[in-house]
Parts: sequence; C-alpha cells; structure tokens
Amino acid sequence: MMVDTGPDQRFVFDVFHVRGGRQHDWALVGPQGAFTSEPPLGPVQEEGTLAGTAVPYEQFYDDPDLKDKPLGMVPCTGYRGSGFQFFVKVRRAPLAGQAVAEWRLTEPRPGQPKRPWEGIGLRTHLVGTDEEVLAADCQPQRYDRMPPWLTHLFRRRCGEDLRSAFVAVHEPYAGAQPWIESVRALAVTPADGEAVAVEVRLRRGGRVVCFHSLQPGRLYEVEGGIRVDGQAACVEFDAAGAPERAMLLNGRSLAGAGLQLAGQGARQSPIRRVDYERGIVELNEPILGGDLRPGQVVILRGPAHCEAITLREVLDPTRFSIGDENLVVGGGTVNRVVPEAARLVTSAVLRHAEPGMAVLNARGEFQGRLAAGEAVTLDRDGLPPLATASFPDAASGLGPRFAVVIAAPGDTVTLPSLALWPETPGRP
Repeated sequence: MMVDTGPDQRFVFDVFHVRGGRQHDWALVGPQGAFTSEPPLGPVQEEGTLAGTAVPYEQFYDDPDLKDKPLGMVPCTGYRGSGFQFFVKVRRAPLAGQAVAEWRLTEPRPGQPKRPWEGIGLRTHLVGTDEEVLAADCQPQRYDRMPPWLTHLFRRRCGEDLRSAFVAVHEPYAGAQPWIESVRALAVTPADGEAVAVEVRLRRGGRVVCFHSLQPGRLYEVEGGIRVDGQAACVEFDAAGAPERAMLLNGRSLAGAGLQLAGQGARQSPIRRVDYERGIVELNEPILGGDLRPGQVVILRGPAHCEAITLREVLDPTRFSIGDENLVVGGGTVNRVVPEAARLVTSAVLRHAEPGMAVLNARGEFQGRLAAGEAVTLDRDGLPPLATASFPDAASGLGPRFAVVIAAPGDTVTLPSLALWPETPGRP
C-alpha cells in the first residue's frame, strides 16, 4: 500500500505472510548506495556465505544435479535453490521491535546514466520480534558500468510449522532529510496472526495508521480504538490527533477515532462466458457498478491458480471489457489426440501453464482443464470423452491447435471496492 502524506512524501506499507515450513526468509534488493542500519549489524562473517560458513562463494549446495560443481562449468538455467551462496560478508542482529535499514545513493559510476543522487536515499523500517535481521553483499552482473557489490537486506525466522508476517515501511527521501519520525507495530484484536497494523509518526507532526488483513469479513480492533472489517485500511491524523483522511479497501466498515466509513466489500461472481476475440467477460451475478474505475485490477481464481486482469470498461451489470489484454499463457500445435488417456501430444513447452487452467481448441471452445499427469492431460469433467474431432483444424491452415487461458467459465472473479473519507480527498 502506497500512502501519500504530502508533497514528495510517500511511503509503502509492506506486508508479507508465509505459512508452514521451518525457515522463512524475506529479502530486499538494495540499490547502489552506502548501507547503514540502526541498531548496527555485525560482526561480519568472514568465512563462507549466507548459505553457511562451510559453503564457499558461488558453490552450488542445495541442488542435487549441481551440488559441488563450480559456476560456469554446468548449465544452471533449471536451478531452483536459494542462491544464498552468492552472498558474502554477512552481518546480523536480532530484531527486537524496531530497526531501520538505510541506503544513501552514491554517485553514478563511469559509463552509467547520469541521475540525481546527492541527498537521496531509502530507509526501510522493520517491525517485528522473534526474527533475525541480516545484510549481505552480492555481485550484480559483471559489466564495467555495474557496481562491484550491492548490499541486500534479509529477515529470517526459524522454527517448526512457522506462521510469519514480515511487516515493513519503505521511506524514500530527498534533500538528505528523512521525514518519518518512527514506525511501531500496533496490537490487533483478535490476535490470530491474520491481521497486522502499524503507526507511522511524521516529523512534521501527525501520524498514519495502516492495517492489513488476510480475513476481510472479520472484525478487528486496532490499538487506539480503530475497528476494521476489510482487507486494508489507512487513517491519517493531524498533529492534534484528529482524523484527516481515511481509506478502506475491500471492506464493510472502518470506525472509531471520530470517523465512520462504510464500503461494499469485495464482490465475487463465477464467470458465465468469455468472448476471447472481443475481450469481454460475462458474469453470473450483476455485481458490476459505476464505482469501478478503468484500470482497476480484477482478481481471477481458478481451481488451483490465481491471476489478475485489468478492467477497461463496465458494459453492464454482468459484463466488462478487458480490451486487448491477452488471456493466453500457452499453446501450440496438437500433434495427436490420445482419447483413452484424455491427452494431447504436442511439442509445445508450457512454462506458464498451471493445473486447473482451461484449455481451448482453435475455435475458442472449452475442452477441459489441465490435469496432473503426462502433458497435456485434460480433466474433461462434465464433457463428452475426448476425441480427435475435439481439436479441429485452425482457420489459419496451421492444423489443429490448442490454447491455455487463465480465465474461463466457472472461474471466479473478485472485484475490489474502495471507500474514501472525505469522498474527495485533498490529495490524490
């Protein structure tokens, strides 16, 4: 969530939830700048890498096919490990409530584009407990115009069956003068681990309360008396403590501290049909209204995937246009149909296709969903058995073809709702 608090003063409220496992890592790529932190981190780990003191620089350690083979001697395009062997000079400290990491931009190197840098920086305010803060240096691509090393920031939690919420506020500044006084976590009730809130105090006076929940529809009370039923909310207070502005995203109510704001909440409907050629999505339920703005993000959920598309125009209460946005994420020529296995034989590589996504033939007709098994296996639930005729020749003369799309009848659309107080804020 980006929050505008005045001319050239905007911060980002960043929340990242992770569930399960024994180690959770949060990482932030640092800019080209001088790095400091408060409290300081250290001492510097002189041996090994972020992967451990026994893992040398650039040595693969967490991929059975590449393990212990030197970089440059084997193809590593399929590497799925952590990459921690590329980070050195690790320094760390426990996070006990609050910490601030800061990068002050440095002068562009010879060959780099000219850009402002003097007095410009980024501060990242970290809030949390029971975790470790780490910084480590990594080489970017080895070109003359690139800096030799960049400092990256990490946060780490270890344990059994972890539930983590990494919360941060990112504060860019210019004029060598940061403008945020402090950031602290606010207590949220019920304390179910599904919602977080912070208070951002401004040096000019005033404060901002930011809230985020994984459970819109559940009422939470934030320390200080604010009550929220929604996915996200923000309230800005003046120096005297009176509310000036408020925002509620995908919520029903935001109340307390002298304000009352109501919203529609997120609206959902299954898709009835999709006109892929014209870019029109039709819904089962009449949930589209005049409050929706061109350019808003619409969330799509299938059986096992989640995607986003952009609303271009509301056509009527059940139909909206996505313009020329392409819903296809894969496809190709059907070399052969194997009816008894409900499978297509193809040479196409489907890098971005996921199980549950819909499969169309060359006429744009729904032919099932991608299923687990040998590619390309179809789940034909509710459809006749697969046949060669299910995939006729394309009108282009290129033979039978198929396409994998992210939206199809039966998938669910979620429309965002946004409520503002006052309705016409003083700042955008």
